[in-house]
Amino acid sequence: MRFSFAQIFIRFIVIFFLGIYFNGTSYAQIQPANYQTKIKAGFILNFYKYVEWPNNSIKDTFYIGILKEPEVAKEIKNFIKGKTYGNKKIPFKVTEINNLDQASEFNILFINNSSGYLPERLFKAIGDKSVLVITENYDYNTTMINFFTDDSKIKYQVNLAKTEPRSLIIDNKILTTAFVGEEESWNKELRKLRVQLNTEEQINKQKSQEINELMKKIGSLNASIQEKEAVLNQREKDLYEIQERIQIQRIRFNQLEDQLDLNNEIIQAKQAAIDRSDRKLKTQIQELDQAREDFEEVQKSMSQTLALLENQRLFTTIAVLVSILIAVLLFYSYRNFRKLKSQAVVINQQKMEAEVQRDEISKQHVELEYKTKEITDSINYAKRIQEAMLPPMHYFNKYLPNNLVFYLPKDIVAGDFYWMEEAGDLTIFAAADCTGHGVPGALVSVICANALNRSVREYHLTQPASILDKTLEIVLEKFERSDEDVKDGMDISLCSFNNKTGALQYAGANNPLWVIRKDSNEIEEYKANKQPIGSYFNHEPFTNHSLVLEEGDTAYIFSDGYSDQFGGENGKKFKSINFKALLLSIVHLELKEQEEKIKQAFYDWMGSYEQLDDICVIGFKK
Repeated sequence: MRFSFAQIFIRFIVIFFLGIYFNGTSYAQIQPANYQTKIKAGFILNFYKYVEWPNNSIKDTFYIGILKEPEVAKEIKNFIKGKTYGNKKIPFKVTEINNLDQASEFNILFINNSSGYLPERLFKAIGDKSVLVITENYDYNTTMINFFTDDSKIKYQVNLAKTEPRSLIIDNKILTTAFVGEEESWNKELRKLRVQLNTEEQINKQKSQEINELMKKIGSLNASIQEKEAVLNQREKDLYEIQERIQIQRIRFNQLEDQLDLNNEIIQAKQAAIDRSDRKLKTQIQELDQAREDFEEVQKSMSQTLALLENQRLFTTIAVLVSILIAVLLFYSYRNFRKLKSQAVVINQQKMEAEVQRDEISKQHVELEYKTKEITDSINYAKRIQEAMLPPMHYFNKYLPNNLVFYLPKDIVAGDFYWMEEAGDLTIFAAADCTGHGVPGALVSVICANALNRSVREYHLTQPASILDKTLEIVLEKFERSDEDVKDGMDISLCSFNNKTGALQYAGANNPLWVIRKDSNEIEEYKANKQPIGSYFNHEPFTNHSLVLEEGDTAYIFSDGYSDQFGGENGKKFKSINFKALLLSIVHLELKEQEEKIKQAFYDWMGSYEQLDDICVIGFKK
């Protein structure tokens, strides 16, 4: 199933605005927040170098507690990898906590004002233990070390009145860089920060509402996509049903042909018998005519003899004998006549049977023509379904402006097909050759094209090798549902091209990629994996090839139908070496002129020979 340009454009707009939103949010809040988190983590970890704890307060581990600030804890953990405390090389341990139950067990404790704990509650929790309490956004002089933000910069304030009672000695290096100011100035900065936070919170709420609206639109688009996928699946089922009807009609067609051949044999045998009877009848008629002539001669002779013996006494006896002879001749003549008449009746009956059989054969011919028309109509309907699967040429011209496509099915429908999808700055396209041609090849092409669509649209893959790996997985899963061992599959050349940078990626199953550089007389061949998209004894992950096309470079992908065509003076294959020579001789021409040259060379070579396979050749120039 293909998405329309409008659907693709809507998806792009949604993703674009989401990107703008999250980019803006990230730049305004996430990136600075992450940057400030790193600064705070660095400050907290560096404080231990310039603060002196009592000897008995640090034993075998230096403990750092972080209250409800996982990002700060994560950054500190990253900073302390491989570091130790003091000359004794005491290891650090950073712990994330959710309450103050264990606050007195840490050497450093970091708390943000957003945790909700008041300063009095903090110091009550640590008691008289030597815990360095570092806070953020608390009121002026209420904690030991407190972070605040001034003009988007992290600053801190040190309150010695809170550190000295717990025997924590602060080095002057910390004190010289700390913020010194009046309580009013501190509170003013704090109020300014809170106003800024409230403004940002309102902006975040507005952005959240926009995101919810965009998500509703995305949900509506997904529903539309699912409806179109259902339509494609229904078309695939219709195509399967058409194939089943075609198979049944083909079986009946073959049965009618066999019956027709048998009837022809019977008619020929009866016609031969009739011819023999006719010849025998003609012979017997000739014999009868000869007997009549002989009888007339005898009768003439008898008349002459009677005239001579008219006055003789033997006349009566001879007359009797002649009468007997005539009677015998008439008897045999009558018997032959009845026999010939009976044979004529049989011959006429056989002629009538032959005419009935001829009428039956004519009827079967009419039925055969009807079935043939029904099969042809079904295949033409399948052709319309397959053409709907192919990308229109205006789509090709938009994303690969300087292109050629020579597509020539052997039958009404084809096993070869060309395919294209657009993903951001990338144009993904392919020339594919499915097992066989005609209706079986077309059915396999529908399955394989659907698998390519899912790999890009559903799994969002853009690298050719990854797309072929996922397509292979989908196709094998489809074939495994069959009760029979399906050996069908697809050979393919698949490319991903960035029109802005000229970067071209390629992966192939048995079919290569050819590249002719500008002003070069050689072809760079990028070989495919020697395995199909389909059943194979030892599948390996497909290899991804990367290259860059410069201005004037030309790339070609194709199926094997062109080079395998028989023709020429000796009826041999065209072969790849001749195909390469042809491309090198026309590469300087515009792509549309190249397309005409490729077509003309094919028809000239094929001549009076039958087309062997489907043809698919795609080329484009940077």
